[in-house]
Amino acid sequence: MTSTPRHTSRSAVAVPSIRDVAAAAGVSYQTVSRVLNDSPKVRAETRAAVLAAIDRLGFRPSRAARALSLGRARAITVVTSNTVLYGYAATLQGIEEAARAAGLAVGIRVVESAEPAEVKQTVDDVSDASAGGVVVIAFDPSGVAVLEALPRHVPAVAAAEPAAPDRGRVSIALDERRAAADATRHLLALGHRTVHHVAIPSEGGAGGRLA
Repeated sequence: MTSTPRHTSRSAVAVPSIRDVAAAAGVSYQTVSRVLNDSPKVRAETRAAVLAAIDRLGFRPSRAARALSLGRARAITVVTSNTVLYGYAATLQGIEEAARAAGLAVGIRVVESAEPAEVKQTVDDVSDASAGGVVVIAFDPSGVAVLEALPRHVPAVAAAEPAAPDRGRVSIALDERRAAADATRHLLALGHRTVHHVAIPSEGGAGGRLA
């Protein structure tokens, strides 16, 4: 005796669209969009009708669509060549904490090298409006190359080396001279007669820490 498999059909649940809300409220979909974006150009009674239709239909606006309508997403994309070394990781942590406090999502785009093709692909990825604002960790040639290649219309800032030249972007750098001086004074105040400086390989002779 063989059994015949039974197929259970499921009816698809229609997801209400912005046009469904417009039809239910008796307005245009442009008016619904204005309500969703808190535009002041909507009468109070019209706004109330749209909000009632949204609640009745269970409409949930698309975050991606709303981001595009507003220009750029409420997000931050961090471009970095490294996520493990202390300086990079600490910077990433600080960016994430500040972004979370501001209600911004955070994404990471790792740039593998300073090769032109890799830099171009990275720049293309973060130039899209869905990437939001861009923070470039420009501690190395890869980050610097991305920073220089970013179109001017892309909102971007840089976490840069203290001696980095001005590339026309807002940048933040550690005041290494002051930090080293504060650390040295602290150690001397503890009674130490000598403070030794161990330089990192990338630090030049005129570095702020050594000075």
